[in-house]
Amino acid sequence: LEPSLTSLASMQAFVRSQVEHAVREGLQASNMSEDVVRALDVIKVQIKTLNASILVQHQEDQGEIADSLTLISECAKEGGGSDPAMENLRGAVEQRRSGHATCRREEGAKALVKTSTCQTYDMGRLTNFSE
Repeated sequence: LEPSLTSLASMQAFVRSQVEHAVREGLQASNMSEDVVRALDVIKVQIKTLNASILVQHQEDQGEIADSLTLISECAKEGGGSDPAMENLRGAVEQRRSGHATCRREEGAKALVKTSTCQTYDMGRLTNFSE
């Protein structure tokens, strides 16, 4: 298919233009072969089926979008702090964060003491060893 015939709307417009051309030229169904008439009937049925299918799919997609938006808005409301269980969890998280931050500060201070102590030892060892 041509790129311009990839959407349902463009296909419908193409078929409509072909019918209008046939009418202008004076072509009538009686002048068409049975195969052409059957092919046009099949095309007409397919286009109606596609239209119906697209409308149903669109309605389903819109419903899913609406459901998702509802869930998101409910989640945002629940996250606002109205749920005591959520508040308890938030409190526990904050306590652990605070404990972790304290531990990291203590670890940093101990690392400085260790580095200083090891440097003193190494200097003494190397100085005494070289005498």
